[in-house]
Amino acid sequence: MKLFPCLFFLMLSVIVFGQAKSEKKKVDSLLDVSAEQAYQDQPVAAIKTARRALALAKEKKYSQGICKANIYIAYPLLYLNMYDESLKYAKEGKKYIAENDYTLRADIKNILGSIYVTMKLYDKAKEEFLEKIKLSHKIPAEEYRLEYLNVSYLQLGSLYDEKKNIDSSLYYHRLCIEGYKQQSKIDEDFNHYSFSSAHLSLAFVFMKQKKMDSAEAHIHKAAQILEKYHHPNKEYLWYVSGKLAYEKKEYDKALHFINEAIRYNKKRSPTVDVRDLYQFLAEIYAAMNRPEKEKEYLNKYIKLNDSLNRENAKIMDFVIHNILDEKDDEQRKQKNKVYLLVGISILVILFSMCLTYRVVLNDKKAKESQLMEKEQRLLEKEKEAKEMQKRINDSFEEVVSLAKENHPEFFIRFQEVYPEFVGRLLLLSPGLKTTELTFCAFLFLNFSTKDIAEFTFTSPRTVQTRKYNIRKKLNIPSRTDIYLWIQNMGNSEQ
Repeated sequence: MKLFPCLFFLMLSVIVFGQAKSEKKKVDSLLDVSAEQAYQDQPVAAIKTARRALALAKEKKYSQGICKANIYIAYPLLYLNMYDESLKYAKEGKKYIAENDYTLRADIKNILGSIYVTMKLYDKAKEEFLEKIKLSHKIPAEEYRLEYLNVSYLQLGSLYDEKKNIDSSLYYHRLCIEGYKQQSKIDEDFNHYSFSSAHLSLAFVFMKQKKMDSAEAHIHKAAQILEKYHHPNKEYLWYVSGKLAYEKKEYDKALHFINEAIRYNKKRSPTVDVRDLYQFLAEIYAAMNRPEKEKEYLNKYIKLNDSLNRENAKIMDFVIHNILDEKDDEQRKQKNKVYLLVGISILVILFSMCLTYRVVLNDKKAKESQLMEKEQRLLEKEKEAKEMQKRINDSFEEVVSLAKENHPEFFIRFQEVYPEFVGRLLLLSPGLKTTELTFCAFLFLNFSTKDIAEFTFTSPRTVQTRKYNIRKKLNIPSRTDIYLWIQNMGNSEQ
């Protein structure tokens, strides 16, 4: 669970709040509904409503409405991890912004920066957020100007934290907090949740520096803000409190906070957050040396992750083929003309081929037809094999890259690429811990003892010891090559 996904919809709520009254009331009304649907975790409904607003805005030649509608389509597409489609709509909306509309120009920079963050293109994201700050300074209304600036500072603070640039992260987090303090003096309806999130995000930065007292102080301030303004959403507060308790080895407290976050999430049904919280619970139970509970929540995580992946695939397919596939009348007419010309050309070519075929190859018709069908099948199989190999290679290279960085998401991505591997090991030895399963993943990727020691910041001797322990737990004979044995466990994945 990270702050960036929350910031998508924090910023979307700012856009809705800052809309000026327009004579195109129906378009603006539809966009209000779309924003509310997105905020309520209904991305498909939000896209449909924004598409209706887009069609109406184009009909009325309402440039501002066209721009906003494209932005409101781009946000839920980003939430669905449809980056290319989201980027397309964001860039389309950019074409309709007036030069002096600094609010909309800042909105476009926000969605572009958010897309690039999700794609891990941090330098591009930084450029967009810095441009957004420049534009936000020019927004006339002070309360909106401060809100846009404060969210931008929080986005940059979180971005620099991802890049492990602690000094810059601290700088922008503090700018954000000071900005909200200033805003609270002139606007009682300012974004209280974003203010508390800034303190919680900064607490994370201090935790990484092992400054637990500073982290605890900012968690306390976040709790005070939520309490003062009676904000019901304390999920992020519970999560960060659980992280702090975990870092301080106060595992019972950590369990309490994470279970509170899960209970809140289940009421709202945001299963993505519940999935990540299950994984964290497994880590806590591993630290408590309770392998049965660790395995229970690891299985819950894997089961929910598989379910989410299937559901997301269905949603993305539905959005692509049933929503985004609806084209404007003008585009449809142009494409129909192209299709007609192509169809006529194909018919002429086919007719010529048929005449030639009958004249020259009439007596070999049956044999040639069979040969063509066989060749076509072979070509299709070859194409499918190449595509499959490319997907495997791409996924393998990604997993190897994460392993070399000792990235926290390495084991998660490894399970997505090789979904049955962990299950097989657990069948052989149910007591395997997450750290031991991760070590087996390194062996499966054929990393040498020296490589594993380098990537995990341990000594080669420690790695050899862990290999010996894995042999014992999995009953691998001493004469058997452990690498071949581990890789054979995952052969059917290919």
